[in-house]
Amino acid sequence: MARLPTIVLALAVVAAGCGGSGAQTNDADIEARVAAADPAAGQPVFDDICAACHGPEGQGGIGARLVGVGGRLSATEIHEIVTDGRGRMPAWGNRLDADEVDAVVAYVLDTFPAE
Repeated sequence: MARLPTIVLALAVVAAGCGGSGAQTNDADIEARVAAADPAAGQPVFDDICAACHGPEGQGGIGARLVGVGGRLSATEIHEIVTDGRGRMPAWGNRLDADEVDAVVAYVLDTFPAE
């Protein structure tokens, strides 16, 4: 799987607008953005993009099994994978905006928590 690129850039822009330096986004920023995101807004992104490889129930297939991923990876790690890609998974950071990445990560964590 890959790292998550789009959200990091978007977070830097948001941080710059909120008085932050905008130069870097740290793990706490990503964790806070994902925690504030609406998982329901991430479902259409998951259904349209992720389910083709990860399966509609997160069972895996071409892509990794997502069931229980919330117990294996942090929000930041999942965000990086979605944004930057990893292994055979392409990077989605250049195709999804920051809000979409945050929302799909929130959806994945909400739908596939630790087993």
